[in-house]
Amino acid sequence: MQEIIIYGYIVHLFSMIKEIISKNLEEYIDTLFVYERSNCIELSMIKIKKDCRNQGFAREIMNNLCHYADNKGLPILLSPEPPEDESEISKSILIDFYESLGFEPNKGKIRDYSMPSHSYKRIPLY
Repeated sequence: MQEIIIYGYIVHLFSMIKEIISKNLEEYIDTLFVYERSNCIELSMIKIKKDCRNQGFAREIMNNLCHYADNKGLPILLSPEPPEDESEISKSILIDFYESLGFEPNKGKIRDYSMPSHSYKRIPLY
């Protein structure tokens, strides 16, 4: 069994996800790096195991992360870069995925100069 790597203070989120998908997360997640800071939540990587992809598990985890961030009133920041060992996942696929969840590029009128311009963010809904 591969190790799941979790950083930050969102550990209790995973018990909620386990209840929603009614299976053990270790079956789906390869790697997850998420950090809760005082002013934002930063997602560095979410990687679902290859044999579990395209079944909605990443979307389920992201929906729950977005709900958690909304309840805390925190934006979520990320940089949509495919893992180096994943040739079949393109940056455009990741961008489409994150945009479908409400993430926007950090540019134009919503630009936050405290974060890199190549990153994406999602503002809390409430």
